[in-house]
Amino acid sequence: MLEWLTLTIPAETPKSAPVTVELAVSLGTVDEVWLFMPHGHNGLAHLQLWVKDHQLVPWTRGEWATVAGAWLRTRPRYTLTDQPTVFVLKGYNEDDTYPHTAYVAVEMDYGEMDGDGLAMLAELAQLYRMGGGG
Repeated sequence: MLEWLTLTIPAETPKSAPVTVELAVSLGTVDEVWLFMPHGHNGLAHLQLWVKDHQLVPWTRGEWATVAGAWLRTRPRYTLTDQPTVFVLKGYNEDDTYPHTAYVAVEMDYGEMDGDGLAMLAELAQLYRMGGGG
């Protein structure tokens, strides 16, 4: 099953106080994770994806991912074994003028991607082709 998180990071959001969005999921295995942020932030917006006390993206604890107009894909194959299980997407933004939005898709349990998930991927691919605003 494909789960989605969207995070808009306001301008001047400090690294010491990142904004977050949470997504509760059922037990299972995290098969793949995709992160996308449209062009426009010029390397000023940064992300981390956590589940419990485990940092999934980027792999190195304490590091931040900076994605611009490209998909960052990882296959953690991380098994979730106890409830509650909550993904936390964190972001900070050094841009002093504009907010920037990040999109994250998490594929759970090696399942088939459903119609809603395929539609969302097509929409994000369109943003990428257009060069998207951030």
